[in-house]
Amino acid sequence: MSPRLRGSIRLWQTGLFIVVIVVAMLILSGTLSAGLTATLTRMAETSELRNASALAQRLEPDFPLAANATTRVRDVVAEYRGIYGGGIWVYDSDGALLESAHDAGPVEAVLQSARDAVLDGTASYAVSDLRSAGWVVASKPVNGPDGVLEGVVVTASSVDSAVAILTATRGRLWVAFWVSLAIAGLLGFGFSELIGRRIRAMSAAAAAMAAGDFAQRISPGFVPDEVEELAVSYNAMAATLGETFDAQRRFVADASHEMRTPVAALKGMLELLVDGAQDVPEVRDDFMRTMQVEVDRLGRLVSDLLTLAQLEAGSLRVAPAPESAPDLFAGVAGVLQPLAERAGVRLSVEIAEPDIRVLADRDRIVQVLLSFTDNALKHSAQGTTVHLRAERRGNAVLLEVTDEGVGIEPEDLSRVFERFYRSDAARAGGGAGLGLAIAKEIVEAHGSSIDVRSAPGVGTTFGFELPSA
Repeated sequence: MSPRLRGSIRLWQTGLFIVVIVVAMLILSGTLSAGLTATLTRMAETSELRNASALAQRLEPDFPLAANATTRVRDVVAEYRGIYGGGIWVYDSDGALLESAHDAGPVEAVLQSARDAVLDGTASYAVSDLRSAGWVVASKPVNGPDGVLEGVVVTASSVDSAVAILTATRGRLWVAFWVSLAIAGLLGFGFSELIGRRIRAMSAAAAAMAAGDFAQRISPGFVPDEVEELAVSYNAMAATLGETFDAQRRFVADASHEMRTPVAALKGMLELLVDGAQDVPEVRDDFMRTMQVEVDRLGRLVSDLLTLAQLEAGSLRVAPAPESAPDLFAGVAGVLQPLAERAGVRLSVEIAEPDIRVLADRDRIVQVLLSFTDNALKHSAQGTTVHLRAERRGNAVLLEVTDEGVGIEPEDLSRVFERFYRSDAARAGGGAGLGLAIAKEIVEAHGSSIDVRSAPGVGTTFGFELPSA
């Protein structure tokens, strides 16, 4: 934006208030002034026409003029001028001036226009000039007994009183204009300062958040709805970013910790081999086997981290297709049967209907079931059973893995799907703590969710539903 168009919100808001008030007051002043002028003009002309009409009616019995009627006309004119003031002119039917009484009056051309208008057949005529030293002029016909036009009466009065009213009104309007302008400026400045203070607070909070302080919050206060919505949205964003940043920081710290262990073990054994352990066949072979185990562990950790990142980013897609639930469990049991035999735990596949089919991405759902079953075997005592079940429920199929192990404490149950989280009971079983987090993402990618139930000393059940195929 051009620097000429920039400015603080106080300047913009105050300027806007002033512009609006100026425009409004100009329109109001113009409208009131024009309306008052028109009203005063009508009132002056009406009043003057009434005076002229009264005088014309008073003179009509004397027309047509008799020999002594001139004196009568002069007396009536003098009487009426004493009552109404202003100026009076009486003309005959030929336009000749019969009598007049005035101290001052409008120019002759105005008087002639008023006279000629009636002589030309107009029933009444009025004109006014609402300016300083202006006049209002009216004329009326004087008819004889037979209705024939015998003369014209023209009256004129000063408009000084009307002009004084207009001047006073306009003066008050100007006073109101300047007072309104000052109030508008103050109100505009005050409102803009109120809003600007909130926006500056948001700017400062955003700068603090950019520096890593996600605890910044904004109190909306007394502000317009849009600013309050912005403050609420900012607070929600700050809370979300803070939680995400904390989770990411924990994730990096936990991942670094998990990787540090196998890397440190590998480094230590390599140093020992270089220092001479390679010359002892038994020690060398033992180190090589241990190093292979640690490399496999590190590889699984990296693979799990990559899978979890892809799932969270949405780049790892699932492709559900009709699959046999007994086949899924059979594949899981086949892979983990040797581990179950070494642990002295029996695997039991329990499916009442052999033709149950589900819509699932086979490889990913097998990965979930392997994670559930491997976790169950690690926490099952010798002689117990791990149950793999599939049960139809309406248009869905419930898949469950249940063990008879130590169970999960209530305070740990809500955190079992967190990355790298392991309860004290789980730590003895090894693993990086990513299996259940990955399983949760895979199941949610299928449009479902994992249900976990556990009781300490009784066992744990992990289950989820998939659409029936």
